[in-house]
Amino acid sequence: MDSFQTISNEDYNNQLDQWEKSLRLELKLEDLNGKTTKKLPEGVTWPILSTECEAHFVPSAIKWKKAAQTYMTYPENVDSWIQDDVLAGVKVFFFESRKLTSGIWEKIKKSLGQTPDLNVFILGHFDPGPCYFSVVSEKNMITGRQVHEEGGHNVMELAFMTKELTLRASTSQSIDLALFIDSSFFQNIAKIRACRLLANKVLGELGLKKEVKVIALTSFREWTLFERYSNMLRNDVAIASAYIAGADYVQSSGYQSLFEIELDLNDSEHAERSRRMARNTSHILGLESMLGTVDDAASGSYHIESLTNFYAEEAWKLMQKMLTDGDDFLKSQCETLRTSRLDSFRKRKHILSGINDFADVKETLSFEKKPKTLFFRLARDFEELRLNVNQLKSKPKVYVALLGDLAVLNDRLNFVKNYFEVLGLQVITPLQSQFEIEDLSNRKEEVIVFCAKDEDYPRFSLAGISNKELFVAGKVKFPGVQNIFSGQDIYQILLDLAARLGAK
Repeated sequence: MDSFQTISNEDYNNQLDQWEKSLRLELKLEDLNGKTTKKLPEGVTWPILSTECEAHFVPSAIKWKKAAQTYMTYPENVDSWIQDDVLAGVKVFFFESRKLTSGIWEKIKKSLGQTPDLNVFILGHFDPGPCYFSVVSEKNMITGRQVHEEGGHNVMELAFMTKELTLRASTSQSIDLALFIDSSFFQNIAKIRACRLLANKVLGELGLKKEVKVIALTSFREWTLFERYSNMLRNDVAIASAYIAGADYVQSSGYQSLFEIELDLNDSEHAERSRRMARNTSHILGLESMLGTVDDAASGSYHIESLTNFYAEEAWKLMQKMLTDGDDFLKSQCETLRTSRLDSFRKRKHILSGINDFADVKETLSFEKKPKTLFFRLARDFEELRLNVNQLKSKPKVYVALLGDLAVLNDRLNFVKNYFEVLGLQVITPLQSQFEIEDLSNRKEEVIVFCAKDEDYPRFSLAGISNKELFVAGKVKFPGVQNIFSGQDIYQILLDLAARLGAK
């Protein structure tokens, strides 16, 4: 039984031969007549710089001259959009099946025409029927979607996929492995590389020789409704890591995709721009940056090689357990993992900018219906809480009662500001230092936060303050006032506050 290290070394040596040959041709150190070197008088050989060598590309580079595009919803003019994409050089299309009907599919097929080098992937359950171009539906892919969307980690997803591969490899005409990638750059690279190692090991153990294609799909677990433009950055990182890891096909999703999935929203302001940005991202990273011209650019990196080997070995162990004991135990493990991730997120040990920290209080969203819960997503609880607050007729405000030097208290002041802006509340902060106790009895804001050095808090007085939500920035105990500080469950604090303010 070959070890993962043996398989990895064999792949690495094959790539070294390919890279060396390609480099020599690219630098014109070899010509077409076999005259590669000349002998100098001292007996030293020196390469001949040939002018006869033809232009050369790395053999695998051709497949990267394909831009990916994703369609979640299908407007009336979807056929014209697709024709524009084809003219712009798009060769890979992903279609979400939730809104895909037979009538729409006929329009799509007609728009794609009889171009044989197109690759089309349908995510979900939809029968595409016969086509002139290559089309793969998700039922024919081997994927760990079930584990991923329940909150499982990379090893769980790889193990589930490997188990399915062992059961289906002998009967499958083609091996299409679909992985979910997020904004974790190095983990994505190791995950895709481990996927290939696992596939090679399974096929080797079964005595099969089949071509394996790795498809990198968008993970929406870290995508957000608020700060939607941040989704472009998450998509960029995912695509770049998939290219570098050597995925065969990479899904590029528009920043508006989450709205289209969870709200069935086809926003005219964002729909076309979102689609175009997804297309351009794939073009720039794949063609201009040429990230995919090397099959496995991460080979030789100690960190990535070590992480790849760890993923492969742990997934193999877990896969064997699943084959003997079944995979029902994964459900409880995913639930435990979700709880742990949410706890870390609510305590802001894990940050999603614009959601549980650094929120843009000026951004407002309102929907007629609640977003669908189709899969585990970190930001969902915070988003729903903020949407509930947005529905209040009069949105509450927060006032920061400062006592002390503004420069000294700046960090604590920014902490308070970011804390309550997560709820979408406007935070009114002083513009200068305050060394005298302010009369707060006439303040109209619904929430008041005391901000000072720990030793100065006893100077504040609650006299005359009524019907206010009161907080202290720090851990100093103040009678009848709630403390806010780093490391606490910010979601629970804000949830209770929102309920008291009337948001349900």
